[in-house]
Amino acid sequence: MPEQTVHPGLRARKKARTRRALRTAALARARAQGPDGFTLQEVCDDAEVSARTFFNYYPSKEAVLFDWDEDMVADLSAAVRDRPAGEDPATAVFTVVEGLVAALTTSPLWHEQIALLRAYPQLGPRMATVEWTVEDTLVRAVAERAGRPVDDLESRTAAAVAMAALRVTITTWLADPSEREARTLFRQVLDHTRALFSPGTG
Repeated sequence: MPEQTVHPGLRARKKARTRRALRTAALARARAQGPDGFTLQEVCDDAEVSARTFFNYYPSKEAVLFDWDEDMVADLSAAVRDRPAGEDPATAVFTVVEGLVAALTTSPLWHEQIALLRAYPQLGPRMATVEWTVEDTLVRAVAERAGRPVDDLESRTAAAVAMAALRVTITTWLADPSEREARTLFRQVLDHTRALFSPGTG
């Protein structure tokens, strides 16, 4: 009997559902019991998957709470590469990060992560690692898109500025989410950044 094939779109959706179920279960346990108060097996039981399946998605209990997986990194890279060919690196990366701001701030799981960080500040270094992963992904994608080496200064600067603007946006927006849309705030932060380095503003 010939092997049945699974449509790539269906496979991707199934992986996304499993990944989301694992992260949802882990965040719920961490919020209720603390980040060290639950086991990996409890997460698997809640998500109705085996431990073997868990390790197909995440390397550890700590990673499932915050870390970006390979598909998320690939999606971010693709978003940068798919920007118009004539677009400069800064505009490309700023546009992609603006979309990331919108996606994060409308994600219930992201809000759960923020709540967990507020309750357990010691988890901050884990989030810093995630931010480094995002920035490194942006650098590599921007450089690849422009046909430049990964240590290209313009690519690194564009990614660093975008991530700094992201951090300012998130911190400001969380203080009063009702005041304005997060992506609008991100654009305002970029406008202020440009003004700081414009001629005649010193």
